[in-house]
Amino acid sequence: MGVDNMNYVYRSGYGITVSYQNKHIDMNISMQSFINMLCLQHFTTFEGSKQASKVLLKTTHKLPVFISDELLLFPTHSIRHNDVIYINFSNILYTKETVQNNAVFIFKNGEKLVSKQSFNKIKLQLLKTEKLLENRKFHQLKVFTMMAKQ
Repeated sequence: MGVDNMNYVYRSGYGITVSYQNKHIDMNISMQSFINMLCLQHFTTFEGSKQASKVLLKTTHKLPVFISDELLLFPTHSIRHNDVIYINFSNILYTKETVQNNAVFIFKNGEKLVSKQSFNKIKLQLLKTEKLLENRKFHQLKVFTMMAKQ
């Protein structure tokens, strides 16, 4: 299954459920194994991506997982939390706050997801993910500039 259009993945009674191309697909696999499988398709691992995020962001919890430009996942909770949802940052059109202070995600394909997590906590996760992208772009530019000087 190609997952470039994946919106999010969460734990369910089956193992996990993946929101993909306007469908919800149940898979009998753990969250960590699924994300690691996605990473391996792009020549990295879940642990390797988390370690890179840890170094670049100088933080240790609820780390975004960069897999590719189309697949940048961030968690709503710790991966050990049963209600964790890994959301694909690349497919978010916008977020908004509900009256109850929850976060609502609107994805590029029109799908809507209401998180149990507060909007303020989600906003921090979004900022952390944006910072990771900025770090990545800076390092790519730095390498490109170094190569151009040779």
